[in-house]
Amino acid sequence: MHQYFLRMCITPAIIVQLLYLISFCLCCIGSLGAFLARPIGLTNVLTSRRSARAATFLSDVQSPADARSPSAHSPPASPVPPNPPQQSEVQERVDTVRDVIFSRRNCRTFLPKEVPLEVLTDLMTAAQRAPSGFNMQPWVCILVREASVRERLAATMLGEKNRSKIKEAPVVAVFCADLESQRQMPRIVALIKKDRERRLAYRATQASSKSPQKPPAKSKSLQRIPFYVSLFAGALRGWLIRYLWFLIRYVIFAVLRVFQPLPVPSMAETWAYKNTMLAVQTYMLLASAYGLGTAPMEGFDMVRLRRVLMLPDRFSVPLVVATGYPADAPISRTYPLLSGRLPMDEQVFSDFYDRRLAI
Repeated sequence: MHQYFLRMCITPAIIVQLLYLISFCLCCIGSLGAFLARPIGLTNVLTSRRSARAATFLSDVQSPADARSPSAHSPPASPVPPNPPQQSEVQERVDTVRDVIFSRRNCRTFLPKEVPLEVLTDLMTAAQRAPSGFNMQPWVCILVREASVRERLAATMLGEKNRSKIKEAPVVAVFCADLESQRQMPRIVALIKKDRERRLAYRATQASSKSPQKPPAKSKSLQRIPFYVSLFAGALRGWLIRYLWFLIRYVIFAVLRVFQPLPVPSMAETWAYKNTMLAVQTYMLLASAYGLGTAPMEGFDMVRLRRVLMLPDRFSVPLVVATGYPADAPISRTYPLLSGRLPMDEQVFSDFYDRRLAI
């Protein structure tokens, strides 16, 4: 019985994954040791930002793609923008965004009206602008529009209400988190390099002749991106490799945390889910601006959903969003039947946990 179990479990694929993991761990441990031996350690990279190299890495890699701080070599920013917006313009934008946020709700019924393709394209363009760690963009989205596919997709949902939404909605956006996003590493590095060159070229054109821009110092952050993604995200190929690498990272970080601050490592699925949900929220907010209703759902059978959409094992689905024109009347932030929320003083604190915020 034990021999039969071993023959079933120890397959050539798993042996190859184990060998790959061992070699990968040796390389990572060696790289980590060499990096810690340098004057710039993980403490500086993650927290202090005291050196130009650490600042360059954090601004170009560690921060989300659209929330990066200026490079250490960029010219000082002007204290006053050339054309500061008027207070009325600012308030108008604030009111518009606030109305979009408050008008978003969980739509229960949809009209049998198709969503134009150009609207869907704009929604996905906005979702692509959502930030992601290391700019890895670890997600894909499947827009299910055919009625026959939606019928089969509805069969994978839990509960009659969820199934009804999938059948009625003209579009179902299935957001899939990529658990092996490191496959895209060469393309991501090329994108970051191209973005950096564009920024440098733009700053060169904006630099004043009286204060010429200094040439940026050479940085090895591009070469370090694969190492840091594997270290913090763990988005490697193969579920066994990802799990064992998580355990190894957990032990290594627990030891090094005695000497310097370090993040708590998470599973690749957790990291990919966090980044995917940023894109989901962006998608739903712009859909609300278009007058569309959305119904995010997490109650479904993942195994059956994979079969229907022919989804590879490297992807996991955190959320399915039914999208379409709502059958009921639109709402606004003055709508009297908005769903209730907890009191703000129970969710928002000042400086420390459970210290009430004075409002």
